[in-house]
Amino acid sequence: MERMWSTPRPDVFQRILGPMGLLLLSAAGAIAQSPPRIPGLQAQHPLDTREVGGLLIEELGCANCHSGTSTPRPTAPRLEEVGERVEPGYLTRFIADPSGTRPGTRMPDLLSHLAPSQRVQVAQDLTHFLVSRASRPFNTDPISADETQSKQGEALFHRVGCVACHGPAAPGPAAPVADLGHLPAKYSLDSLTSFLFQPLHARPGGRMPDMGLDRDEATALASYLLNGVRPPVEIFQVDPQRATAGRLHFQELGCAACHTELGLTSTLPAPDLAGLRPGRGCLVDEGVRVIPNPLTGFRTGPARFGLDPGQRAAIEQALAGNAPEPSPSTALARSLTAFNCIACHKWGDFGGVPEPLLPHFQTTEVELGDEARLPPDLKGVGAKLTRGWLEQVLFDGASVRPYMLTRMPRFGAANLAHLPDLFEAADPAEEVTLREPKSKWKDEEWQKVARSAGRELVGTEGLGCILCHDFNARPTPGKRGLDLISSPDRLRPGWFMDFLVAPEKLRPGIVMPQSWPDGNATHEGILDGDTRAQLEAIWLYLSLGRSAADPPGIRTHGANLEVTSTVRTYRGRSSVAGFRGIAVGYPEGLSYAFNAQNGSLSALWRGEFISVNWNGQAAGNFNPKGRAVRLSEDVTFCRLENASQEWPRAPHMNAEQPINPDPRYARNLGYRFRGYYMGELDTPTFMYSSGSVELEDTSRVLQVEGRPVLRRELRLVAPEAETLYMRVLTGDIEERSPTSFQTAELRVSLPTGETLLRRGRIDPEQEGEDPGKPPLELLLKLSLDEGTTTLTLDYELLH
Repeated sequence: MERMWSTPRPDVFQRILGPMGLLLLSAAGAIAQSPPRIPGLQAQHPLDTREVGGLLIEELGCANCHSGTSTPRPTAPRLEEVGERVEPGYLTRFIADPSGTRPGTRMPDLLSHLAPSQRVQVAQDLTHFLVSRASRPFNTDPISADETQSKQGEALFHRVGCVACHGPAAPGPAAPVADLGHLPAKYSLDSLTSFLFQPLHARPGGRMPDMGLDRDEATALASYLLNGVRPPVEIFQVDPQRATAGRLHFQELGCAACHTELGLTSTLPAPDLAGLRPGRGCLVDEGVRVIPNPLTGFRTGPARFGLDPGQRAAIEQALAGNAPEPSPSTALARSLTAFNCIACHKWGDFGGVPEPLLPHFQTTEVELGDEARLPPDLKGVGAKLTRGWLEQVLFDGASVRPYMLTRMPRFGAANLAHLPDLFEAADPAEEVTLREPKSKWKDEEWQKVARSAGRELVGTEGLGCILCHDFNARPTPGKRGLDLISSPDRLRPGWFMDFLVAPEKLRPGIVMPQSWPDGNATHEGILDGDTRAQLEAIWLYLSLGRSAADPPGIRTHGANLEVTSTVRTYRGRSSVAGFRGIAVGYPEGLSYAFNAQNGSLSALWRGEFISVNWNGQAAGNFNPKGRAVRLSEDVTFCRLENASQEWPRAPHMNAEQPINPDPRYARNLGYRFRGYYMGELDTPTFMYSSGSVELEDTSRVLQVEGRPVLRRELRLVAPEAETLYMRVLTGDIEERSPTSFQTAELRVSLPTGETLLRRGRIDPEQEGEDPGKPPLELLLKLSLDEGTTTLTLDYELLH
């Protein structure tokens, strides 16, 4: 497979001459320092010179050393496990000559003022210190080429969006802004796979986002990027004395100012940002003043970034002061450039997919045109999307375009927390008040009349919307446009109505007819041909959500899914597992449902697996074929201030309240769903987190005295000691022993631990609860130590 990425010259020199030869060549000027590359600044962007300088100040982390500013500080890579993640020889070369080893890096050269021999010594000391912090050594096994995996990884690389920043792996006009030729010298197959699977764990700043890869995809992509090639490496032995020296250098050189997670403090003196002057310190590469560290006497010099003249001038202009407070639009433009959103998204006249990369943005619904394959324009998003949906897209990876093969990256909620406010301020939404009903309809009849009319308009007897759009997870017989039922969750009513009247105006190039040409209704027999009344009727009808009656002409498919010799997993909406439900069936005749929205095991049943309401692309509604025993769909794990604090309940939805009133319920409690991977016999392991605790959740079926029992094995990894509560069971619970509890239909066996059986609170909106008798709930208190804890629970159906 042909690559366009370069192999960095320092690696060639390293193999021939060793580290000393590399540094002598560097000192002699054989390897010129390349300027730092900020991907969003490499193409057309919306920033002026002053804003470019401000962005560089942020992205280079200037405020980490130069205090006295509220400038955002991107989080540097975490170095706690860098000795396991990165080959130690590469680490030494990178510390000694950052931009020579990794052209375009933002990591400054902190050793440029030292003689070559001292550079080697300090770089090696720092490597000994960093490697000593790792819990496991770097894997030095040769990288074996797996042609099948590599081909899968190649296809993935060119399909999911990697090309937007890294360019295609073939010569062409789309040069990469983030070259990948250094990867074989830096990573093992294991460490690159782990990084690609969870990049935000190692780089929490989000500049390398999470592409939503599962473990198999991450392995395939790593195999492709490494291509079975790596220079020979030696097993690294840590010298404790050199590690101690490296720890001191880490502080006196200022490394600890950016890499804060090691708990060390930088002792490098630096003036306030406001006091910096042009032509001094980090802003020049030659003739810098070397000063002894006041605490250690070690000679330190300014950070050398290798800025080009344009970058230096932009920073100096940004530091000149008297800059006006940026408008919301300017602040938004800066963030979109910082995260390189404009590599895929247009924002007005800026950004968008470059023409040479267009072939790599594909869809499974070709007839829908560019709308189905290119990320949408971000101009006007504040007026278009509801706050809840915008947060779900940015923070939770929510999507309604399963046919778009390019994936929306996840940059980390902490990094994007300011964006919803900026989108809303930059493009404020029009306040829309639904009209008063005409006098011929009584007030109490208007909703019923309007929703009936909306149903007629959406169906084939009206505008025929369902001929091109899915409806309530049921597929259209033609084009597979967005599911209409999601509109009120996602869109603001004013934008929605303007869009229906003039779709081409708000979404140029969209494949959608004008049903109200020049604002006039084409179906005059519905609501007297009143355009505004028809628009509101459609909105009110769709606002019924999943409880909305099918529009005329919708097709209905049904299918029963069976389990054979391996475990079967199916994803879709469900009455027993919510909007993001997952059904898992076992050959032994036992099945369960998992609510991925809230992280709860929500139902178990015996017998046949599930029925699905249609066969086709994407996920349809599923329901258990057997009688399901329901469990709570609230979050399962939560932090409580004390054992008497009420368990937070999930928002309740019904026909009167079909839209989730609190879509961030689980997220606000610290829950994040991370996906799942398949193990033996296709058994799924769900991955999610509760705050900082990472969990893996695997269930298997055992035969106990001829009865199937679901054994649930939980693996919890805590970065530090903390207390977490698990809500195991709710309802009319009987305690049979300190480790065995049951309701009338389900018995749960727990590990030995601290349990609490208590009365919960009455939820007046929850069906089936006795208003005079609050339900019991069983809590398991988990006092977690730092590291890994395992739990095993058995679930047995009693009838």
